[in-house]
Amino acid sequence: ASPAPRTRPGRPRVAAAALLLAAGAGALGLLAGRALSPRNPLSFQKLTFRRGFVWSARFSPDGNTVVYSAAWDGGPLELFATRPDTPGDATPLEPRHAEVLATSPGELLVLADRPGSSPVLARVPLTGGTPRPVLPDVLAADASPSGPELAVVREKGGAWRVEYPVGRTIHESSGEVSHLRVSPSGRAVAFLDHPVASAFGAIVVVDRESGRPLLRHEAGAYVNGLDWSPSGEEVWYSSGRPGGDIVLGAVALSGQTRRLLAAPGHRVLLDVGDGGRILVAEGTRSLEIAGRLPGDAAERSYSWLDGTALAGLSADGRTLLFSELRGGGGTLGAVFARELPAALPYRIAEGHALDLSPDGRWAAVVPRVPPRSITLVPTGVGEPRRLPRGTLHEIHSVCFFPGGGRLLVLGAEKGRPPRLFSQDVAGGEPRALGPEGLVVAPFTRTVSPDGSTVAGISGAGGRRTPVLLPVGGGEARPVPGLLPDDEPFGWSPDGRWLYVREPALRQPSWIARVDVARGVKERWREMRPADGAGVVDTRGSAFVAGPEGSYLYDFERALEDLYLVSGLR
Repeated sequence: ASPAPRTRPGRPRVAAAALLLAAGAGALGLLAGRALSPRNPLSFQKLTFRRGFVWSARFSPDGNTVVYSAAWDGGPLELFATRPDTPGDATPLEPRHAEVLATSPGELLVLADRPGSSPVLARVPLTGGTPRPVLPDVLAADASPSGPELAVVREKGGAWRVEYPVGRTIHESSGEVSHLRVSPSGRAVAFLDHPVASAFGAIVVVDRESGRPLLRHEAGAYVNGLDWSPSGEEVWYSSGRPGGDIVLGAVALSGQTRRLLAAPGHRVLLDVGDGGRILVAEGTRSLEIAGRLPGDAAERSYSWLDGTALAGLSADGRTLLFSELRGGGGTLGAVFARELPAALPYRIAEGHALDLSPDGRWAAVVPRVPPRSITLVPTGVGEPRRLPRGTLHEIHSVCFFPGGGRLLVLGAEKGRPPRLFSQDVAGGEPRALGPEGLVVAPFTRTVSPDGSTVAGISGAGGRRTPVLLPVGGGEARPVPGLLPDDEPFGWSPDGRWLYVREPALRQPSWIARVDVARGVKERWREMRPADGAGVVDTRGSAFVAGPEGSYLYDFERALEDLYLVSGLR
């Protein structure tokens, strides 16, 4: 999978674009050198000093305190408060395991963890304390400037809905919505509207009263953070191109853009305060593969460069396919194959690999950016073959059927919601498989080993349900033993077990499996690398099950700190 953008709240499940972070001190020195020019006298203050990553941060209403959520030294996400005049004196807040979404007079708005279930939106005293639950099943949220009214994102029937206030839908997307922020006036909301499985989202502004779109800005790049300018006349954002640096930009409601800050390195805009002060996360990021294959005594790394995204493993476990999607892969990305156990990887194509044929001979590859079409690239001798797109306007995910003669495609026709298609690798256009509203999670391999069944997710009747769809025709039926939030993503080689991701739990991330004949679910593997520091999220990662109980998964590692930048205009 590609690395996800800064996903909570909103958590698009994969990252369709990711960028190499410049090394900390060197990058910051270059950044500061540019920033301290006479025309733009910026200052930078480091607020955190531990090994891990910062997930979210907000200024307090008076601007004198910074509340942030971070995961240090391989531990879970925790809530802290600090003051810029004493940054090393960070105070843990209750609830400990929560993500700060907004601050308002006297209180915090957080997503608080609940054991065994998804986080709940809650209000907490500004100094921490017992959370007061507000709403379950919230994907993103922000508070109005005065605090009482909330804007939220919720998913229903496969559609992501922006509600402001709660209960009143002002925007609906067939993709995913993240980074929701209410304007300083409270009269509009800004957010990222993502195509499925993509970080190349559009910056959208919607009027609160009419629901009328005031702006839709296609940044043409990966956007990982946004907020309103202090005046409310612009939306400020952090964005960049695959394999490049992240810059800070601004877009006015007229669509006019300008650059706020450009310098080498990776940064995420987390919050904008008064007087040109912003909070950014700065550091380094990488994509890595870990797992245990036949012959391995323990789980180990199978990474190559700085952006190693898992694509597939042959049925015999001897050929590994992956993409390099950060600096090492260049702007267009690079696809590599590797003969295991010892051979070095070799480059076979540019782009983003989505799956490997069971015999290890063909890679299904798409370009990094739209328009996308599927190209079958040989891992050895042979010529690439581009498959016709037919009526597909978007292609989000691809996997091979057993035997390698067909592809399962998650895509969408223009103006239609995503759905499943099948396509013969010998040629011919994609053909619809199952009803609209029945999809698979991107970068999963959910065709059963005998090719008769697809494990998917149905949104029929406005209810999310894991289902088994007969490929030869017939009605989809619920998977016995699974909960609505369980996400199928692969099968054991013998077809007995269906692997699933458990509901929206934070790190560590467990792989569960269900015996589809008996409807009995059990935990199977924990996706946690030996060095857990900076591991952002393994829940949206790619996973493949190989022979003899072997497995591989990929994950994103972020080693970054929180900075207060002052003087931005």
